[in-house]
Amino acid sequence: MKNVAKDIRERTFKPVYLLCGDENYLKTNCKKQLKQAIIGEDSMNFHYYEGKGISVEQVIDVAETMPFFADYRLILMENTGFFKSAGGALPEYLKEKPESTIFVFVESEVDKRNKLYKTVKEIGYVCEMNVPSRNELQRWLLGGIKKAGKQIDRETLELFFNLVGDEDMHTLSNELEKVISYDLDNPVITKESIYAICSRRIEVRIFDLFSAMAEGNVRRTMECYYELIENKEPYMRILFMLGRQFSQMLSVKSMSSQGRSPQEIAGRLGMRNDWAVRQLQRQGSRYSEARLKQAVADCVANEEAVKTGNLPEQEAVEMILVKYGKLRKGQETAR
Repeated sequence: MKNVAKDIRERTFKPVYLLCGDENYLKTNCKKQLKQAIIGEDSMNFHYYEGKGISVEQVIDVAETMPFFADYRLILMENTGFFKSAGGALPEYLKEKPESTIFVFVESEVDKRNKLYKTVKEIGYVCEMNVPSRNELQRWLLGGIKKAGKQIDRETLELFFNLVGDEDMHTLSNELEKVISYDLDNPVITKESIYAICSRRIEVRIFDLFSAMAEGNVRRTMECYYELIENKEPYMRILFMLGRQFSQMLSVKSMSSQGRSPQEIAGRLGMRNDWAVRQLQRQGSRYSEARLKQAVADCVANEEAVKTGNLPEQEAVEMILVKYGKLRKGQETAR
């Protein structure tokens, strides 16, 4: 990304760019910046292709046309599949195309053994954009908050991450914009404004549900459950999430008993930070390993019963809530 920014700043563009990786927000922003820098609002020298089945011969014909009263002609191509297949004559053509024609490819999937990929890497620039680390996201968000003339403390920022997640920059950006706009007169972003405005992920709602279940708070358990229903979460998705949560609690409990740290457990479970591990430890402390194993088995059995038509979806979920949401503090201790 820094190399692309340098090219834009110095207006020394590569003949071809490939934007790939799993972070769509970064790819979209980079694509827009390149387009604006290369041709701006010039539509006569801009050509866009999307999807598979694109005629390589037609693209080459366009690429051979000199730009009309401009320095460059831009050809932007998205999700063509050329970086998973042969790519036709493109690999060889890119090496001899007119200097005035610039190609930008935006792809979800690439094969680094692919001939076209190797060509772009040789003569152009491959920019792989994946989800940044939590620290990088924090710096990015803090930059946006400062630019908006706002302040936020570390604990409130952590709350924002926990509610919204840290795996989708587009969602983070949208939710931050909502928070900034919510209380324009207040220079400080508060926890109250985040709770009031941020859309909570189903994972967070499930965490809330399990917290209530583990505490034996029947009223709060049902409130969390009805909130999921009101947000139109399918019963089978709720059942799956319940089973996954019990399974994660079991894994965390087992690894914690082996003396593993929350950071190590997070790494082994593929979690991006240890916040979720600490929550799972807290919730799992109310259940024995045997109870958690039974809960996982019950969720699997209920799912199978629904699939075979032996149990209605709603009943399958509520049976789990009734069976595992009645615990009171001290009723069951970990063994």
